[in-house]
Amino acid sequence: MRYPHFILLCTLSPLALGKLCPIQGPAFPAPKDVASSSSFTQAKNQLLSTLDKAVHASNASEVTGIDPDSISFSLQVFNTKSDQPLLEYYHTAPSIRNSTVGVREVDADTVFRIASVSKLWTVLMLLIEKGDASLSEPVAKYVPELRDAAKELSHNATMRDDEIDHLRWDEVTIGELASHMTGVIRECTVSLGVFLTSHQVN
Repeated sequence: MRYPHFILLCTLSPLALGKLCPIQGPAFPAPKDVASSSSFTQAKNQLLSTLDKAVHASNASEVTGIDPDSISFSLQVFNTKSDQPLLEYYHTAPSIRNSTVGVREVDADTVFRIASVSKLWTVLMLLIEKGDASLSEPVAKYVPELRDAAKELSHNATMRDDEIDHLRWDEVTIGELASHMTGVIRECTVSLGVFLTSHQVN
């Protein structure tokens, strides 16, 4: 007596699976001209004002948890419809204004040390796009400057024997870089000449 119910369920199951599952909540079209929106302009000005108060307050480190006298940062908000940022905010710590290494003023072109923050996403995207086989490929395959350095190193026995100052980039894999098994030294950007020849740097 239970068979008719089972047959009925089997008959109706494709109908249940075939229905679309919409996103919860209202669906709105993507905004096109955010920069001219009065709501966005008001929110932007309020945010910039709040940031100014936070970094210039006498007790900013107690309020925000950061010390504006020793920490520099930049903030940009982008829209995929425009090449220009919708919002920009830059703060330069007084302690680096007389620095001999790096920048003296933070702006849109400042390069920050981000350690390994973005490495996770890079590796995940690589695994999605190409699979784990790419982790065994040498980085020199993708970076022409390192490929040239590896080629020059292969023709110089003295340099090749010096494994401290001259990395064998043709042997360093993407997986080894991602897992911190090998790579560049901490201050590599200060002394690029250690890895690249003068004509590669210039």
